[in-house]
Amino acid sequence: MAVLLYFLNRSQSSSAKSPLPAGEYEVFLNFRGSDVRYDFADSLHTYLKKYEIRTFFDEEELHKGEEIDSKLLDAIEGSKIYIPIISAKYASSRSPLMELAHMVKCCEKEKGHLILPIFYKVEVGDVKNQRGTFGESFRELAQKHDARTIREWKNALRTVTELKGWTVTPTTRQGVTIDEVFLKARKHLMENYRQVTNQLVGIDSHIEKVKELLNREVQTVGIQGMSGIGKTNIAKAVYDSVSAHFDRCCFVEDVRNILSNGGRIETLQSKIISDILGYDTKVRDPSQGIQFIKDRVCRRKRILIVLDNIDRSFELDTTLGDLANFHPESRFIVTTAFIKINERNELWMHDQYKLLGRDIVREEDIVNPWKRSRMWSNKDVLNMLRDKQGTEELKILRVYVDHEDFELTEKEFEKLSGLKYLDVCYGRLSGDFKNVLPDLRWLRLYGCSSIPIDFNLEKLVILDLIACPVRDDWRSWKGIEEAGTLTAINVSACNRMTKVPDLSGCKRLEQIYFRRCPKMRGELHIGDLKDLRVLHVTETNITKLIGDIGRLENLQEINVDNSRLRELSASTGEVPELPTSLKRLTFPSLRVPNLLELKDLEKLWLNCDTLEIPADMWKLSKLKDLSLNQVGFEKHPVGFPISSSPTLPPSLNALSISGYRFEPLERLPSLANLSNLMRLTLADIEAREIAGLGELRMLERFHLLDASNLIDLDGLRHLELLKDLYVSGCLVLTELPSLSNLTKLQVLKINHCPLLSEIQGLGKLESLEVWEIQGCPLIRNQLSDLSPLKQLQRLPTGSNHVTSSSRFLDSLPEEECEILLSCSGFVRDKFGAFLNSLLVRDKMRTFLDDPELHEGERIAPSFVKVMAQSRVYIPILSPGFASSAWCLQVLALMVERYKEDRSRIILPIFYYRNPDDSHEGAWEHFRLKYSDESIRAWKDALKQVADLAGWLVTESYR
Repeated sequence: MAVLLYFLNRSQSSSAKSPLPAGEYEVFLNFRGSDVRYDFADSLHTYLKKYEIRTFFDEEELHKGEEIDSKLLDAIEGSKIYIPIISAKYASSRSPLMELAHMVKCCEKEKGHLILPIFYKVEVGDVKNQRGTFGESFRELAQKHDARTIREWKNALRTVTELKGWTVTPTTRQGVTIDEVFLKARKHLMENYRQVTNQLVGIDSHIEKVKELLNREVQTVGIQGMSGIGKTNIAKAVYDSVSAHFDRCCFVEDVRNILSNGGRIETLQSKIISDILGYDTKVRDPSQGIQFIKDRVCRRKRILIVLDNIDRSFELDTTLGDLANFHPESRFIVTTAFIKINERNELWMHDQYKLLGRDIVREEDIVNPWKRSRMWSNKDVLNMLRDKQGTEELKILRVYVDHEDFELTEKEFEKLSGLKYLDVCYGRLSGDFKNVLPDLRWLRLYGCSSIPIDFNLEKLVILDLIACPVRDDWRSWKGIEEAGTLTAINVSACNRMTKVPDLSGCKRLEQIYFRRCPKMRGELHIGDLKDLRVLHVTETNITKLIGDIGRLENLQEINVDNSRLRELSASTGEVPELPTSLKRLTFPSLRVPNLLELKDLEKLWLNCDTLEIPADMWKLSKLKDLSLNQVGFEKHPVGFPISSSPTLPPSLNALSISGYRFEPLERLPSLANLSNLMRLTLADIEAREIAGLGELRMLERFHLLDASNLIDLDGLRHLELLKDLYVSGCLVLTELPSLSNLTKLQVLKINHCPLLSEIQGLGKLESLEVWEIQGCPLIRNQLSDLSPLKQLQRLPTGSNHVTSSSRFLDSLPEEECEILLSCSGFVRDKFGAFLNSLLVRDKMRTFLDDPELHEGERIAPSFVKVMAQSRVYIPILSPGFASSAWCLQVLALMVERYKEDRSRIILPIFYYRNPDDSHEGAWEHFRLKYSDESIRAWKDALKQVADLAGWLVTESYR
């Protein structure tokens, strides 16, 4: 895995206050009877103490009277976690029941408490309903107490039996259960006891960026910046945020100081080992430490290690050994004021370093940019080319010539003989470039309306042709094939290509991208490309891969999505197989005969209505991203309990299942074992329930579409890390569980669930930014008091259309909306929704107008209020825009507001539409319903917007 650095500068730094003091106890053990005290309770207490978790264990029998002793009250109220161990004799005494009732009250009164019930040799149902031996003891005790007290005890027992806990039977391995209880308790404590407080300024964006790096295939992240800038605070905050997701964690402050004040590597190793294992450990020397870490620490599954303030000479591998020995999901964070990067790793360039590099290049010639080795100002580049200037010192050139009446020929490039990288966007190139640019290594042509008949590409290594009019008879194809230097080729959206180019001489090819070339036909020869690593053949008419693909030992990625590819080749008489080196595979319409042999597979997307996934697919232990469309699962043998063996790999981070068509239709494979899953999409399924949904505690995004038979989503209440929830087309779903626990939820969309009558817990969604409700006619009164939703940026509309929006808008502050997006029809759900998501992601308060608001012809006051708040108007003018009276009224009002206040801005986007289109047909239609004055105002608005600087989106536009 790579190392990435995240850079901080002084203006981005922040400060923190000291953490709040903790209570005397962290965990409160509640039980009854010597059989429990000297067996399970004592073992659990000892285990928690070993890991320095402060645990209350009542060894003094503090209950003397009818009320709870004050020491017990303090212990209960000060603890974060309650562990009631409920046995058959539990209810033979009022003491544990009084404690339990007080625990439940504390949980209801204050957030942060957690109950972890253990049912010790007793059935959960007997506890809940007071049956069996437990019930006999309870009824005997109940005769001595009043009805109100008994009711409190019963409610407390019912509450804990409905929580997720553990049942210990005579055959249960108690050590395993105790370890599970410890891990759950530790996770909760890590979430509540933080290295830094929430009172940090300007730190959230940095935390999210570092977390984003950790979520990639990056094992080590470095945070670099000058001393005192806030690196340690960032690292601590990230540690607080993610540590609960790891099995063991360690944070070592000021490593540089430890090693410079007489400490040695083995001192650091001993601290890391002790923190991970939970007990003091000393190692004699670095070699013993590395061996100890390999043998003991690396077996502790997912580990997070943060080393703060390392110096220039520090090396991770001299302290921890080979990082490959650790679990692949282990992560390492280092902070440093220095940069030291192995040449095998990656460096992300911070803006400050980019500016520094430009300053260095600028010094090459202060006055004449065209005499420098690199140019980045498009204005300077165009001036240089117009004046036919430049020198052989120029190595890298990017030119953007959109809207420029300027044709580039070989004459503009005659002096640029040293150019190695040329990138031309939206240009018109003509002539013959055969005798210029002799040293070109990378050629990129994007959206060019014409290209030269030939290039000198004898040394070319990378070729990018995107949305260009290149043809099969382009002379440069022959030169490329004869030179054989090419390592990467990308031909995308080139609609005039009808054949696969001849690349038989390019034996060094490592990457091939043929995409969105619908006329490109034929066969692609890959058998001799021993260095091939990436193969993308999408949206083409290529029908066959020639050559034994199974022998390409370096191939790591294949994507043949949306293609006509139906056949693989292999050696004579053999079944074609894929190379075991593959890591990413998008193989929609082809069978994968050796799927279980692809042990390194990390991404798998399949789409084949005759394909069944093997039942032991869980063996693909490195798989992170799985998408199955129209694919089923092999049936287990008769009598084999499907729940006893997981079908899907527990390593998955992302799962998408759509069109599930295999028996039993009403049941999907259980998801309970997918403890690492972060993104889940289920679409077009016939399941009545989603088994194991509540176990997906890491889930951040859940999209459920067209589950027409689904009747239960109860597990949703447990997904406390969920940020994005989209439920649509659940035709018989009548209720959702309360969403009050989903305090991290940012996006909530519920569409076309006609029987859904209520959404509980909306007022608790303090992080909600986007809310959309459509096609749910039974939902009423959901918009009455939304004052707690301070982050909300996208406005909902209910079945009562404008009324709901008006009521919602009245509760918003005047400055709530910044940007107004206006569009019509399908554009809203595609381009408009995508643009809106980007703006919201960057924390811009954006309103995307709702189609339900378009049913009326009058612009409601609520919408006028949005327009008054907004400072930026973005009309997306599609071919159907001028056929909507609503859209035209909104556009005219935008122009009117723009004229009144020039601090506003209109940024038009012409989506598959010519800005000069007069729309005469639309005006004839409107003249039957609207006045000439209105139509004239609409025409003027369209004309004025067409004259503004905007963007034209066409088929070739990215």
